[in-house]
Amino acid sequence: MQEKGLLSFCVVGYNHSEYAKSCIDAISSVQYPHKEIVILDDGSKDDSVVVINDLVKKLDFPVKTIFQENTGNVPANFNKVIDHASGEFIIMMSLDDVVCSENISSCIELLQSNSSIPFIASTSVVTINCNNKGTDEIVAPLKLDSIVNPSVDELLELEYSEFGAFYIQGAIWRRSVIECSGKFDEDILGDDIVLRTKVFRYLKSINNEGFVLQKNPIIKYRRHDNNLSKNYGRQVKIVCEYLDRYWPERESPKLLIDWIICAIGKNSFKDSLKFLASTPRGLNLLDNKLIIKKIKNKFKKENSCFRYLFKKIKQGNEREIILFSCISIRYHVS
Repeated sequence: MQEKGLLSFCVVGYNHSEYAKSCIDAISSVQYPHKEIVILDDGSKDDSVVVINDLVKKLDFPVKTIFQENTGNVPANFNKVIDHASGEFIIMMSLDDVVCSENISSCIELLQSNSSIPFIASTSVVTINCNNKGTDEIVAPLKLDSIVNPSVDELLELEYSEFGAFYIQGAIWRRSVIECSGKFDEDILGDDIVLRTKVFRYLKSINNEGFVLQKNPIIKYRRHDNNLSKNYGRQVKIVCEYLDRYWPERESPKLLIDWIICAIGKNSFKDSLKFLASTPRGLNLLDNKLIIKKIKNKFKKENSCFRYLFKKIKQGNEREIILFSCISIRYHVS
């Protein structure tokens, strides 16, 4: 049952206990009284459940918690929290992210003033590290920010060519639009790229170009070693599945080739073949000259006879040469 004017923070987490307080505290500080949190923990192995329960006891607004066995299905988890939410408006986020509380109320006021606005999204990205301070990592500026008054078609083109017009966390959505679009696809890995595409295509079908873009950030995205986006093989599979389903008639964009080459460099030869062979598009790309060259080099590097005959180890000023895996020669350099 949807409650008019209610803002639902739909939060999904896995092993994010150390970030839970920052996330929930930021939501609590949003100066909009009519709000709720729906939190789903996907079978965390850390103490997330204990931490979440302790934190929500102190809140003076509605909270719903969902604790389940691990599924690893991010799209299904977001569908579940949306189903449990009661809000007219929705912010989707991870438990390791932090909402920009000072920018939320004005967005809600705008959405309430004009019922034709399907969502408000930010064209800027703020990242934080594990200590909640600005990270030294550089996030490439979104191409969307350079387009004046983009159309729905231009948003869709960014999904195809750049794999994202904006961060799904960096938007406040009208719930009805998400539901009319069919929410997330639960049978493929992609979550944000799939939902955005479905929403944009739905808006195109009803001729609604009323979305609002702003520079003010809505979410601070946390960078850490466990970000799913750093699993390069998984990212390639996500995009290949997405393109196969939503753009089957179009060639693979250049960015996908670049991603695959990068992923091969960061994965083993065996794993590279595995993630490429997992989708029809990935298989078809095995005849790409650049990808073939990268795979061949990876194979040669991992299976060179020289690698077994000769190995050199450096530790400070100490050096060790190992021949034939059994003869060791050590020496010191000044």
